[in-house]
Amino acid sequence: MKSNDNTPSHLSLLLIAGALSFGLFVFALIVLFLITKGDWKFELTPLTVIASIGAISILPASFIVPIFVSRNTAKMLGQALTPEQKKDTSVVARSAMRVLQSSTVIRFALIEGAAIFLLVVSLIEQNFLPWCVAVALIALMISQLPFKGRFEEAIAAISERIRDAK
Repeated sequence: MKSNDNTPSHLSLLLIAGALSFGLFVFALIVLFLITKGDWKFELTPLTVIASIGAISILPASFIVPIFVSRNTAKMLGQALTPEQKKDTSVVARSAMRVLQSSTVIRFALIEGAAIFLLVVSLIEQNFLPWCVAVALIALMISQLPFKGRFEEAIAAISERIRDAK
């Protein structure tokens, strides 16, 4: 990429998403270290069930809410751009990047909140089961990292939505 190129790079979004995932991963490792230090159990308690159901119920929202946010934001940005600006691919791509960044942060924040809640429950109850569910959520976050192919597809789709907005 040229240094004077104004189109967004997938590396900046990958860095943001990676930082959100990495921080949670480190916290999970710290909790795992604490788990191995004490007398921990692996059982289904009422708090574990409530916390797990609550965290898992966040998953659909973590995929649905960013879609609505990105659609509405892309439409608003598209309406704010002039027809000349809509023809400029770098302006549209930068706008699409803002939309994608917002939706990615929202998705990761929802999953991160649920995982942190489970890790805290794991510490409070000294129960290994909520930790396992939290690790599954962390794996989901890592699987959602916006690598180049996924990034380019999303930017193209959002850019088209911005250009089509009236």
